Amino acid sequence: MVSQRQREEKERLDAEQRQQREREEKERSEAEKQARAVLERAMARVVLERATKEHPWVNSLGMKFVPVAGTQVLFSIWDTRVQDFEAFVADTNYDATGGMWSLDKDGEMEWGATWREPGFSQGPTHPVVGVSWNDAKKSSG
Repeated sequence: MVSQRQREEKERLDAEQRQQREREEKERSEAEKQARAVLERAMARVVLERATKEHPWVNSLGMKFVPVAGTQVLFSIWDTRVQDFEAFVADTNYDATGGMWSLDKDGEMEWGATWREPGFSQGPTHPVVGVSWNDAKKSSG
């Protein structure tokens, strides 16, 4: 028969083991995060070094990026198109449904249009409109 003291000691040891596993998992997760960041920076350097105007870097959406003299940045050669932003939203489940101001058919300002329905006809290759600064940062980074 197990005494009350033995049960308490077992519970204490179990709690210590749980805490140790949690600490180890947190450390492992942080190490993996740091390793991913190092790899991403290294990959970015390689992309930046190899991209030229004649041979741009192409992302997974088919958007072409070229270096700009005097910077360590690649710029897209065209605006983000509806199809590009739509692919980003579909791939990431990003919520870009904040409303925007637009003009109705009489030229009156109205609130509530979105990038999907800006209040005028748009095709997939038109520049996306009605996205916030945060939406743009998320979709390009």
